[in-house]
Amino acid sequence: MYGLNMFGNIINQIQKQHGDDALVGVYLNLIGEIQKTYLNQQKELDKIKKDYSKIEKERLNKKKKKENGFVYFNGVYTGGINKKKLPDGKGTIIFQSRDKDFPDDNDMYVGEFYNGTKTGVGKYTYFNDRNIGKHPFTIPYYVGEWSADSCFGLGSKLIDKFDTLSTYEGEFRNNKIFGFGKWSTKTDEGDLELIGYFDDGTAVGFGLRIQKDKNDKIICDASGLCEYDNTDKNSSKSLLHFKFPSDDFLELVPTKGKRKPIIQDIYDAIIDKGYFNQDIRTDKFKKLKLKAQSLHLELLFEVNTYFAKNVNDKQFIEFVDKQGEFKNDLLVCEQSDELEKWHEIIKKSIIAFNLLKKSLKK
Repeated sequence: MYGLNMFGNIINQIQKQHGDDALVGVYLNLIGEIQKTYLNQQKELDKIKKDYSKIEKERLNKKKKKENGFVYFNGVYTGGINKKKLPDGKGTIIFQSRDKDFPDDNDMYVGEFYNGTKTGVGKYTYFNDRNIGKHPFTIPYYVGEWSADSCFGLGSKLIDKFDTLSTYEGEFRNNKIFGFGKWSTKTDEGDLELIGYFDDGTAVGFGLRIQKDKNDKIICDASGLCEYDNTDKNSSKSLLHFKFPSDDFLELVPTKGKRKPIIQDIYDAIIDKGYFNQDIRTDKFKKLKLKAQSLHLELLFEVNTYFAKNVNDKQFIEFVDKQGEFKNDLLVCEQSDELEKWHEIIKKSIIAFNLLKKSLKK
């Protein structure tokens, strides 16, 4: 973990070796690099949202024609299926409410599936988990990329768990806000935007802090290039290194050209080989997670077909409980080597169930 002033120490070295003019040049290049990354990311995210809109339109048209649905764990699924009769392609799941006081508050996912898992582009609407006490008329959601039943890739999320509503648009990994993005919070005094890097929803490293007034005008004294410290999750700190000289400053900063070597060195030290040198950021992790998750869902789906007639079978229920524990542990696993172990455990579970089901009622 990196504490406050790591970025500051690098900046101080640059200032001592090259002077104030060079330091200002570094600030401008960093701001331009962050802004460029943000603008490029928004283009990608806009494309993903358009892809989802097409899926949603297609699903609405299918709904008019009446599709056959089936119970899929704790929900009802309609849409494409594969040879194993698992959700595959485009589809919709409406989940059973977990709140007895609000039985009609059913979470819903509309989007793409792969071998029973939410994988591809889709939208999950959290009717059941909304913060009725603080935001009774707001329904949180996530729309974007998925893999192995987790928010994974680029997406947009409406967050209602705080006193003020927030939105985050950017990178997700394994259901966490993790990577580059933009966090926006709306208040009566004006909006606050953080553009940069996040680890589990907390701003880390360096980024842009943009404080606006009620008229949506940037407050220069409170906006600029900022460094963040998340060593203490309960008390995050920030330090404003460079304040915007004018409210139109971001429009004037160059955002084209290759990243300069000195800027790349800063990214390497703090971002690429620092905060985000983690397994869940790799393609290997993503592939292993999908492989293990989809294989386990195949098993769980078959186990579920035996449940009604074997609910009093002690050995069967013990097996079901154990698989439930595996499912929860697998969802939060964040290491590739652990996923490889889980894949072997699941294969052994499949062998065990093939033996067990010989004594079960069909």
